[in-house]
Amino acid sequence: MQTSLYSVTIPTFKKGLTALSGLLDKAESYLKEKGAPESELLEKRFAPDMFPFVKQVQLVSDQAKALAARLNGVDPVSMPDTETTIAELKERIAKTIVVLDAVKPEEVDGKEATEVRIKWFPGQHILGGHYAMEYILPNFFFHLTTAYDLLRAEGVQVGKADYIGGLSLRDDA
Repeated sequence: MQTSLYSVTIPTFKKGLTALSGLLDKAESYLKEKGAPESELLEKRFAPDMFPFVKQVQLVSDQAKALAARLNGVDPVSMPDTETTIAELKERIAKTIVVLDAVKPEEVDGKEATEVRIKWFPGQHILGGHYAMEYILPNFFFHLTTAYDLLRAEGVQVGKADYIGGLSLRDDA
């Protein structure tokens, strides 16, 4: 596998989003079996100052679609944070994967020295490679892990394999 900024980000985002969609399938089944409303799960949070589950999923999407856009000086595709059901969250994930499928390697590779500005850091910038490795990837995995952990804490039967979403295993020659 050749390593490039594109190869360590865009496919990683797509894999994580696909795994998250699978986690949502399990959550949906769990809630149906339990007879609990989806809103109960969507509003779960670990601490009063943390975002609820629904926002964790939205932020996974936001981080994934932000990278290529900001490396190219444009705003990320806007998706309003209006999801109130698991089906709507899954639809958002699917739309995010469509956005990522449209990203070409040249929109990411070679942008390591591009100045990226983030609105909540006015008057400052970060270089593209650092933006990807120090900001976007950690945020993506933070919110993905938090969503996973909220499901586990709720009692949804998910495990590490669900989070990882499979490996690129090959048979020995």
